[in-house]
Amino acid sequence: MKKNNLIQSWKVALPLSLCISCFTSSAISQNLYEQDKTSISWGGYIRSTFFTYDNDISHAHIPGGTGAKGLEHASKGDVYNQNYTNLWFQGKSYFAEHTYGIGYFYTRVWGNSKLGVTPRSLYAGIGDDRYGQFLYGFMYGALNKGHFASIGLNYEDRATTSVVPQPFQKRQRNTIGYNYLNNNFSLYSTFALSDGNYNVNEDYQGWNDSGYKSPSQFFLSYALGDSGVKLGAGAGITQVKTLEANFGKAWMTELDMSYSSQNWYLAQTLSYGKSITSGISGVDKTGQFVFGRSDFKSAPEFGNSLAKFYSTVTAVQYITGGHHIGLEYDFSRFFDFDNPENLVQNGKPLGFGKNSQQTSINQLLLTYNYLFNRHFSTGVEYIKDLIPSSSSYHQGNGVWGQIQYSF
Repeated sequence: MKKNNLIQSWKVALPLSLCISCFTSSAISQNLYEQDKTSISWGGYIRSTFFTYDNDISHAHIPGGTGAKGLEHASKGDVYNQNYTNLWFQGKSYFAEHTYGIGYFYTRVWGNSKLGVTPRSLYAGIGDDRYGQFLYGFMYGALNKGHFASIGLNYEDRATTSVVPQPFQKRQRNTIGYNYLNNNFSLYSTFALSDGNYNVNEDYQGWNDSGYKSPSQFFLSYALGDSGVKLGAGAGITQVKTLEANFGKAWMTELDMSYSSQNWYLAQTLSYGKSITSGISGVDKTGQFVFGRSDFKSAPEFGNSLAKFYSTVTAVQYITGGHHIGLEYDFSRFFDFDNPENLVQNGKPLGFGKNSQQTSINQLLLTYNYLFNRHFSTGVEYIKDLIPSSSSYHQGNGVWGQIQYSF
């Protein structure tokens, strides 16, 4: 689960929903209406960010930019800015003693008029206090409830969750979800019935080029009483198709463990699976750089291969007053390539062998976030890329800053 720093100091009322947790943990739930067993709640935040890198990632796309469709190429030394508002509403109405109907809507309003308004989740369903919820609509996958060790601020442009294959990061239309929460135990599951065309501004997925369809995934967690220890585990599988029309299965498993106290948060996330790799670095417009080209369209200068991977994310965060100081280490490596001959850069083969091992992520994140009160915060993050510049997966060092007002 994305551990946004706001959740450490302020009690946040989260809806029983499948919205991405890095959003809901930043919002302060408030009731607009509550009467006759019916309630309407809402929340959100306004965020302004800036970021820059010391490496020219020419094929990366930056959402919220001034280029075509609001996208922008990332160039060495340039400073980029994103401004947006995230907003959600939830309605819940009991029609029996324990049984209720529920509806949820979560959207983003970009500061860039070319991107406009982009819905993030929209679903409805039926729930029971004893047996859980059945949901249907447009929602994030269940594995987004994991990633306990992802404490970084920058999950928009260069996500620390980029060690996770994209089909298990993003939201899907035509999805069935089931949630069950009982005291310290929780279970989330999602089953997408459609392909990966999940957003009008993040299209091309599932077309006759690189894409995926119908990911199924689950995540469960258990808190060990009042000890502060929480355990989690999850898995997912989906059908994928590379740019060269090589079909296969992408899958992953994940284990999580965290410990939280008044002043400390410690977490570890381990992942193992199989995914698509482009064999090149660069951040696409969804924050995922190891999946393929940033616009997901076929082109001769880039290729794809299916490969197994393992990854680890380790986090340590110290909290005192409004100060949140964090250190995160991310590492991911590809091995056992299915089609290494497809991996090219600028028309030249990268020379990866089937049995070669390629480090795709090796980075340190140093984060600092200060909460002035339960509504206003500001933070900065430094990203140190430990991959040699000679590697095709090298991204360079970067700085991310943000100012946020939650409501």
